[in-house]
Amino acid sequence: MINRSPYPILHLIWEESCRHDRIPARNIALLEKIGRDKMQALLQACFDEGIQY
Repeated sequence: MINRSPYPILHLIWEESCRHDRIPARNIALLEKIGRDKMQALLQACFDEGIQY
């Protein structure tokens, strides 16, 4: 699995408890928990007009 975003992203990590070597495993676990349909909906929402951030 490649741990890359389809778009440039800046990650600001402020917690000392966040270990660099564990980030990929946490990302994979989170994506598996969220599921494909929810992730596709979140990505599509990034392109929809009228998004409130």
